[in-house]
Amino acid sequence: MNTKKLICIIASATFLLSCVGWATSPTPRPSPTPRTSPTPRPRPGGKRTEVVGTVTGLTPTQITVTTSTGAIVVISRSDSCYKLVSGVLAVGNTVDIIYCVPASSCPGCPLS
Repeated sequence: MNTKKLICIIASATFLLSCVGWATSPTPRPSPTPRTSPTPRPRPGGKRTEVVGTVTGLTPTQITVTTSTGAIVVISRSDSCYKLVSGVLAVGNTVDIIYCVPASSCPGCPLS
């Protein structure tokens, strides 16, 4: 057997082995990072209240609403549970607002 044949045989064997591939162990995947659950917001103090009425006054810090019974309700815009349920916040418009009556101004009211 001459050298040229030997080189061809070795090259052919190397090529065949590279095509077949070797059984390898699978690459381990990193374990997924567990997601943290969102921290619940603390419940606002006081009684959660809803009022429907006409906006009679607006300032940068307060909203004044007059109900159909004539009651005047002043709501702080920084109230922890303030939420405009329906309507557009402008003087003369009818709105539905959720807000908290502070526990200090509602003695005996359950905290909800």
